[in-house]
Amino acid sequence: MSAHKTILLVTITLSLITTTAFSQSPESHPDDIYWSDQFCALGGGMAGGFVWDLAVYENKIVVAGEYKSIGSSPDIGIATYDGATWTSLSGGLGGNVYTLKVWNGLLVAGGWFSKSDLAPSENIAAWDGTQWIPLGEGLNGIVRTLGIWNGNLVAAGDFTKAGETEVQGIALWDGIQWSALGAGITRKSYHDVFCMLEYNGNLLVGGSFDSAGAKAIPYLASWDGLSWSQFSPEVDSTVNSIIDYNGMPLISESGGGVRLWDGSSFIDMNNGLSIDPQELLLHLGQLYAVPSVYQDSVKLYTLDDDEWTSVDIGARNFAWSLCSWNDALVVAGRLQLLDSWTEPSLAIYQDSSWTFPDGLGLRGFVNDLETFDDKLIMSGMLTFNWLVPI
Repeated sequence: MSAHKTILLVTITLSLITTTAFSQSPESHPDDIYWSDQFCALGGGMAGGFVWDLAVYENKIVVAGEYKSIGSSPDIGIATYDGATWTSLSGGLGGNVYTLKVWNGLLVAGGWFSKSDLAPSENIAAWDGTQWIPLGEGLNGIVRTLGIWNGNLVAAGDFTKAGETEVQGIALWDGIQWSALGAGITRKSYHDVFCMLEYNGNLLVGGSFDSAGAKAIPYLASWDGLSWSQFSPEVDSTVNSIIDYNGMPLISESGGGVRLWDGSSFIDMNNGLSIDPQELLLHLGQLYAVPSVYQDSVKLYTLDDDEWTSVDIGARNFAWSLCSWNDALVVAGRLQLLDSWTEPSLAIYQDSSWTFPDGLGLRGFVNDLETFDDKLIMSGMLTFNWLVPI
């Protein structure tokens, strides 16, 4: 079989193997619950396109992105996988799907698609398990981020109308109608809202915007149900992520590193962290981070007693994603081992040691991870070596 390059979804059972791309099938270890003889594409994977988001809904993995078919499913932009086969969601939504959120028993999909025979509303719709249902008339621009606040669905993106309601970059759906969140978020550029978190009854919104509620409130704003306010004047650069850390908001800023809210102000949490993190993850009670830039030796950072410590992964290049998987921590991206040309795509950290599942020829980069049915789902630009049967 000739080399076949494609964008694939790949599933593995956690493997403690270090075979190379040209190895034969390794000896099985039936007593090792983390052993897998090889990576496998989900139902044939996806040829062409890109995966933007993964979610689990009704015991199926949901794949959203820019593609026209996946496995044997002709769905455009979205499909589900039950562990054996792909299932059509009424033909998809006829366009690109960028974000997913499970809300009130519904699977909500946001992206860039027109109202049509496939999509019942513009750029946002909900799947109820049997059919797509509209969320009013939808939104008149791209939906990039979905969140939940006070039991309601919040959509953010590049739009100015929610149905007939004038909005600015952010809108709330209560199950019946859309409403504006004051004067909304003023767009400094596209992709202006990156993250949301509900905290103390308010909605925190982070991103690259320069104003909220028609006021000069850049990067991090708080909505209390009536008006927008500045959450903290200490935030002075783009907020890339917000997570709940022991009940308090913890943010990652471009150029500002990591900061933790203590109830009245932000505390810098950068002691020992020399670069901005690409992603933050709470795993078994500890906070981990991976860098956002190329490194000759990629490091995994761990926060202990307000100080970051680092451990070398044993690979160079980029790390883009973190995931908890059983008791293991998975680091994925575009990795190349320091002592060889092997590019394992992911590294697994457990019991203070690293393993690099090679998967019999899987190459490329991973940009998203999800767990499903005790398996790890990876998506990205991946290649199977020509010696590996697909």
